[in-house]
Amino acid sequence: MELEKIVKGLRASLSPKQKGDGKDMLLMSLSFAVLVYISQRIVCAYCAWKSFNHSSW
Repeated sequence: MELEKIVKGLRASLSPKQKGDGKDMLLMSLSFAVLVYISQRIVCAYCAWKSFNHSSW
C-alpha cells in the first residue's frame, strides 16, 4: 500500500508536466548531443586504429 503511493509519487514527479516540457526537451537534446559526440569519437578511433594497423603491414 505504502509502496504504491511512493511509486505513483515518483512517476508523477519524473514525468513531464505537459507534452514538450522545456526541461524535458533540453534533457533530450543534450543526451542526443552526447550520443552523437561519443559515436563520432568511436568512429574516429576505429578509423585511426585501422589506418595504424594497415600501415604496419
